[in-house]
Amino acid sequence: STRPVNPAAYDAYIRGCLYMDIWREVGWEKVIEYHQKAIRIDPTYAPAYARLALAYSGFGHNGLIPPGEAYRKATEAARKDLALDETLAEAHAALSGIKLHEWDWAGAEREAKRAVELDPNSVTAIVSYADHLVFVGKIDQAIAEAKRAPDLDPFGIPRLGWVYANSTRFDEGIAHLRKEMERREHPLLPFFLTNLYAFAGRCAEALATADKANCGIICAEAYALCGRRAVALKFARELEARSKREYVEPVQIAWIYAGLGEKEKALEWYEEGYRRRSPQMLYAKRNVIMARGSPTIKDDLYDDARYQDLLRRMNFPP
Repeated sequence: STRPVNPAAYDAYIRGCLYMDIWREVGWEKVIEYHQKAIRIDPTYAPAYARLALAYSGFGHNGLIPPGEAYRKATEAARKDLALDETLAEAHAALSGIKLHEWDWAGAEREAKRAVELDPNSVTAIVSYADHLVFVGKIDQAIAEAKRAPDLDPFGIPRLGWVYANSTRFDEGIAHLRKEMERREHPLLPFFLTNLYAFAGRCAEALATADKANCGIICAEAYALCGRRAVALKFARELEARSKREYVEPVQIAWIYAGLGEKEKALEWYEEGYRRRSPQMLYAKRNVIMARGSPTIKDDLYDDARYQDLLRRMNFPP
């Protein structure tokens, strides 16, 4: 029989889920707060643990919470969830994200596939598998998987747009993102489109999109690739200064220096990303694929023996 759900716990859980879609407006802390509230009300309510694990994993990936802390807490929540209910797709999706952070590629794939198997219509499950495919360099498969997500969650995070933004299918991706921006507003869409224009060598359109969206530091790589050297360098130095006081994503700095053609500085920050097990190091293999298909990304960095050694140490599958 179906286990009865405490109404107050369910209400807190639903609020946490809703806030996850708008965390940029309300603050990521609200997402954590409401899932924790659901667990305090009913410590046996498994879905709240799953969502808490996904939240910690996602915010750790974005650098909003120091990754070591975020993934430790995500692991704790996922384990509690699976102890309560091994059949929840979202718990396996959360565990897949944790396995990615551990660079356990086989484990991440296993958990993502299990999530999809348990609930083929779960956007969270679909996204977890698409994420894995992007990071191991199976971009075409990732696009095919992610194409199912918009129909199931037309107003959620634009995951298909994210996958396209990490592919060399530039024209197709740009067309998708432009159509999506006509249909709705989402703060990530202009960022994805800016980067894809920059990767495709369509720099006038990249800069126009970035300027219109006023996306600032998150578009620093595109500024670097498209010739706004002074602006990109200012952002890189700002991030370097901040990194002395707080956690800053090392790979974000590496991407800017790579775009500027400063290979030694980029390699220095990629190595720092490896040392700190930066979540953005998951893009290490994708970087090589993008460089080989992009007219603006300088592939001599990604062909460098030192960068290739990073890939080897991360044990990427062939």
